[in-house]
Amino acid sequence: MLARSDRRGRTHWYSVFGGPENIRGLAEAVGEGSNYVINYQVWSRTVHAADMWRQLSGSGGRPQIRVIRAPMLMRAGYQFAIAMGLDSYLIVMNHYRPDEFAVAQRWVLEEVQPLLGRLEALRIEGE
Repeated sequence: MLARSDRRGRTHWYSVFGGPENIRGLAEAVGEGSNYVINYQVWSRTVHAADMWRQLSGSGGRPQIRVIRAPMLMRAGYQFAIAMGLDSYLIVMNHYRPDEFAVAQRWVLEEVQPLLGRLEALRIEGE
């Protein structure tokens, strides 16, 4: 059974052959519903300006609007996304290249982790 099209006539890859009808359903189907809520849903709201209250700030008694993709208030989301990406990388390496997994793991621990530490130490104006 082929999937239904969305309102613009497109069929999404994840809904072909009876798959879920939306991204949230896809995340839930693969056991990542909480990651959807933590990452995609929050970022989608920011990118589409649906949560403008988060982008408001003020100085000198005057309201200001931050740039939509400003990193303020999103540090935890960025860190979580990076960690998820690294975990995914290691899982794929372990599955497809198990003989190279130890090298990949060492690279993450010795080269990437120190860079993440420097990223976490950055102070962003407005935080």
